[in-house]
Amino acid sequence: SDVWGSCWSPPSTFRTAPAGGGAAPLTIGVVADMGVSRAANRVARQLAAAIERDTSPLRLIVHAGDISYAHWWDGRWPLHTHLHGREAKWDEWELLTHPLSSRVPYAAAAGGHDVLRVDSFVTRFPTEPRLWHSFDYGPFHIACIFAEDPAQLSPGSEQARWLAADLSAYAWGSGGRTARPWLVVVGHTPLYTGCNQNATELRRNLEPLLMRFRVDFMVAGHQHVHERTFPVVDGRAARREYSDPLGTVHINCGTGGGKLYAAESECSDERRARVPLIAHSEGAWGHCELSALNHTHVHFRFVDDYGVSSARRQFILERPAHQAAAPPPLPTAVSATLSSRLPSLVNGSSNASAAPIESRSSL
Repeated sequence: SDVWGSCWSPPSTFRTAPAGGGAAPLTIGVVADMGVSRAANRVARQLAAAIERDTSPLRLIVHAGDISYAHWWDGRWPLHTHLHGREAKWDEWELLTHPLSSRVPYAAAAGGHDVLRVDSFVTRFPTEPRLWHSFDYGPFHIACIFAEDPAQLSPGSEQARWLAADLSAYAWGSGGRTARPWLVVVGHTPLYTGCNQNATELRRNLEPLLMRFRVDFMVAGHQHVHERTFPVVDGRAARREYSDPLGTVHINCGTGGGKLYAAESECSDERRARVPLIAHSEGAWGHCELSALNHTHVHFRFVDDYGVSSARRQFILERPAHQAAAPPPLPTAVSATLSSRLPSLVNGSSNASAAPIESRSSL
């Protein structure tokens, strides 16, 4: 209390990254497309409960874009006269998530709604002068990218060169990958989804980097459903299981509280069920969790807004210990595709480490 009365908040304890770098086990939470709603409130409560639980508590939350929905555009020009919303919506979202961000680090990748007024985003998630950054957290290396505009990941672009350089420090057999065995790329727009979305350009620009550096997980939102693929290599399921994976598992967790798309024809249950790459898909609010059990196993689960996570919502990614030194080779056709597409992504050089490494930090 002070001269104005009882104006202080209750005591709060904040937990940072574990000492010593790549310690496991460690669990991170992922959410996207949240806003402020009754569903978002339920999701936030489940995240708060996960932070407080005794077994595998959440140590970090990453938001894969479309955070507060403070602003939206009606599609007409000029933009500044047809941009709607209110800044106070950000404050409402911050109050909603205060029980989370006051306990563990809360990182974010920008979505389309977040950059309609970009100053509102970077004030809360400082990434200037760019909309991308990366950091180490326990056994994870996490790269948050801006995936709304595929051109910003086009061959030779600043972001493509940065991402290639950033991931090269965690290539197989490197000291970075030994210390941080699990690579996660977070961007708002998914490369693969059962919904009606054309991501051809984004896949062409980004997937060669995911393959080259054997990224374990690509986490996205945008489509307001939960989906996960089998491990994917160049548009194909490398294996229809999660043991000894060759490719990247793509996870869509756009279920943070925005209106669900599962009832809409372009994102219906029937449509998503016809996509062979999709291992599991459902229209439910909730959050995702990645638990690094050790250097060879990660447990994934989707937890709905009532705290339910059944067996079909979970899997364990198992990577044999021998892969820590050298992963199994990619199929010949994929290697040829990769060889032809990767050099241009790093500005004419197949040596990704030649690009400058910037904007990497440890929380």
